[in-house]
Amino acid sequence: LQATTMGLRKLAQQPMVNEIAQPKLAVELAAVLQERLSEHSAALQCLRAAYPEYAAGLEEALLEQIAVRLEYAEYKNMLAQSAISKEVYSDLKREVDAHAAKIQRPTLDLGLEAQKLVQNMPFFAGLPEDQQKEVCRMLKPRLVLPGEQVITQGERGDCMYFISSGAARVVLDPADVILGRGDFFGEMAL
Repeated sequence: LQATTMGLRKLAQQPMVNEIAQPKLAVELAAVLQERLSEHSAALQCLRAAYPEYAAGLEEALLEQIAVRLEYAEYKNMLAQSAISKEVYSDLKREVDAHAAKIQRPTLDLGLEAQKLVQNMPFFAGLPEDQQKEVCRMLKPRLVLPGEQVITQGERGDCMYFISSGAARVVLDPADVILGRGDFFGEMAL
């Protein structure tokens, strides 16, 4: 994920774009790449907020894949320069292949445990367990699509929202805030 961001940043640099395109096209290409970088960064921020363990696992798997590719390239280079024999190269390649086969994408945990959401909310933390379970029974799941507005600042609320999976963007001045799994909002309505 970070590697993709770095790649987009490098591509979006004006001198690099000028090398591969005519001036008018270079300006348009740089603008498109900058917009793509902005969208990618926002999506990455949301992924990290919504699924921090999953995002970290994806980044770790990507870094391992990059390390494997670099290791392959280094061993090929060493073989080409006769620094190692074909037999040593084959042994090293077999070891790297075995490591590469173990690299897996992490599983995505949606974290839909109402009891944990309620327990982590300071407002409900002091309640006895039976009353916390009563609160859990009142919770109603709601699917919110990307870009969908949930509430508007200043409108009278009658409920609060727990984020069990995904992320929500709170539009504030001067900067937006991203809320992720385990966060909540609208508690002032209670």
